[in-house]
Amino acid sequence: MTYAEAIPTVVDMCRGSRVKVRRVLALGSLGPALMYALWLAVTLGRASLADFASGGGDLAAKILAEGGALGAATATIATCASVSTLIGCYLALSRFHADTFKMNLSRRNLKLVALTVVPSLVVSMKGPEMYHLMIKFAGTVPVAFLWGVMPPLVMWKMLKGDGKLTKKWRGVLGAGALCSAVAMVVGARSM
Repeated sequence: MTYAEAIPTVVDMCRGSRVKVRRVLALGSLGPALMYALWLAVTLGRASLADFASGGGDLAAKILAEGGALGAATATIATCASVSTLIGCYLALSRFHADTFKMNLSRRNLKLVALTVVPSLVVSMKGPEMYHLMIKFAGTVPVAFLWGVMPPLVMWKMLKGDGKLTKKWRGVLGAGALCSAVAMVVGARSM
């Protein structure tokens, strides 16, 4: 989950309190940062694992296969990462659906829960080939749209609202959005 998804969710859950948002983001970022530093220390600190990784081997698979305390810790971290990703994606997607379809944001709103969960569940039942295709798609189309096409369009809307959208800005922002859209289409076709 990226900050573009996490920030609106955190702000909403903290009811806009800047103090709470800062605290949640600081504490929420601390855990993953510590786990990453520990992962680097453990994996790169052992010569055999560092050599294996530098040869292009799948380090996590090797550690999991060896078992022991390090294997158990790796499995625990992987499980926590998967569960927290599912929770974060559900929260962000349910808020998106609630805003888009003007629905009540509540766990008791079964239409919202179904709209958020059922499409993903149906896609996941297709099997691993669909998963790999969706991962490829997610890395190509939404990323290019969110960080390529969308920023010039948002800037256009902001400048237009402020009455500052000049011909020069229209040219720059139009070219940026067009180039990003072309790159997104080329990326999508190469899938």
